[in-house]
Amino acid sequence: MSRAAKITITHVRPPADPVGPIPPVSTAPLPSGGVTSTGAGVGLGAGSALPPMPRLGPLLDTLRRFDGKRAHLFHPREDHGDHLAELAAEALLAAAGVYSIKNPDRADLMVVGSGGMADDFKGGFEPIESFARRFPIKPLVVLPSSFHLHAADVARVFMSRIEPAFVYAREQHSIDILDSLRIPWPVSIGLDHDVTFRLPETAYFQQLVESRAEQYILIVENRVPPNGEPQRKPMGAIEPFPRSTVQLRPTVDPPRGSESSLAASHTEALDHSEPSHPEGMFNRLRGFGRKLTSGFVRHRFPPEAAHTPFARGAAERIVAELPRLRDLPVYADDIARPDLCSFARFGELIAGAAAVATDRLPVAILASLLDKPTWVRPGTYHKVRGVFRQSLTLRKNVRLI
Repeated sequence: MSRAAKITITHVRPPADPVGPIPPVSTAPLPSGGVTSTGAGVGLGAGSALPPMPRLGPLLDTLRRFDGKRAHLFHPREDHGDHLAELAAEALLAAAGVYSIKNPDRADLMVVGSGGMADDFKGGFEPIESFARRFPIKPLVVLPSSFHLHAADVARVFMSRIEPAFVYAREQHSIDILDSLRIPWPVSIGLDHDVTFRLPETAYFQQLVESRAEQYILIVENRVPPNGEPQRKPMGAIEPFPRSTVQLRPTVDPPRGSESSLAASHTEALDHSEPSHPEGMFNRLRGFGRKLTSGFVRHRFPPEAAHTPFARGAAERIVAELPRLRDLPVYADDIARPDLCSFARFGELIAGAAAVATDRLPVAILASLLDKPTWVRPGTYHKVRGVFRQSLTLRKNVRLI
C-alpha cells in the first residue's frame, strides 16, 4: 500500500466583515441622506465581468469599526488647507474612538489623506499608493478625496493587500471614476463630505469663532502654477478698471476690545505704504506686501500684484451684492501658502473678514463654517465644483462666482 502523504488544497477567502456584509450599491446610504440608484456611478461596460464596486456608508461609521484601535494619520502638508484637513481628521478619529499615533509600525490602522487631488500625472496618488503597498496587513482608510485616475494601474496597487482598503471620494465625479476602475476585493468605495467640515469639533475652530469680525473684504487666489498664475505685473501694466462708487479706505481699523485679541495681530503685517490714488475699487484693492510670518521680509509678490482680473471682479461682485461692505478695504493675497503666511495668521485673517472670495477649496470651507459670505471660483478641475454640489450648496452663505 502506498504511504504517500495526502495533500489537501484549500482556497483562501477574505476574512469576514466584522460588522456584516456590505450592503449592495442600490441600498448604500449617501452623506446627504439619500440612497444611491442602480445607475449611480459608471455602469458595467459591454462584456464586463466585474460587478459594481461595494459601497460604504458614512466615513464615521467605517472608522467606528476600529473603536479602541490605534491609527497612524498621514496627510500632505503642502499648504494651510492641508493643515486644516489634518486637524479635522484628528477630530474625526477621536469621535470614532480611534487613537492617533505617529509611528505607523505600531498602528493597527492606516488613515491617509490625498491633499488637493489624487491624480496620476502630478504625484497626487503617491501617498495612497505608498501606504497601500507598505502596510498590506493593516486596514487602510483613504479620507474623502478628489480623484483623476486614468493612466495609473490602480488595481495593481491594491492587488497584494491582505487587509481591506476603504476609499472615500468627496464628490460624485470622483466616485464615478473609482467605480469605473472596478478594483477587485479588498477595496470598497464610499462618498462623504470633505473631512475639513469636521473643523467645528476642534479647539482651533472655537478660537476663530471667538475672534470673528467684519473688518475687510478678503480675496484668496491660488498663485501656484498650474492651478494659479503668479501675478507680477507692475501697476502701469494693469488694464484700467472701471471707476467704482466704492469709497477709498486705505487701512483696516485696529480691532478694539478683548473679543478681537486673536485677530488684532494681523494689522502689524499689512503694508500701507502705497501712495494715495483717486477713490475707486481699483485703488482700494491691494496685497499685504510683507510676509505674514515671523519677521518683516517682503514676500515675492508686490502689493500691486493683487490686481488680478479675478480679484477685481470678485471685489466688485461682493460690493454689488452686499452694498453695506462698500466702505471696507479690500485685501487680496494667497495666504494659504506657508511661505507667505503663517498658519495662525491664515485663520485669523479669514475670521476677521466681512466676506471672502477664493478659488481655494479649504479657504471656502473655513469661511463658510465661520458664517462668512463666501464666493467660490470653481476653476478648471472637477474638485471645487463637485464639492460645492455635494456639500457647500447646502450652506446658504456660499455661491459660485
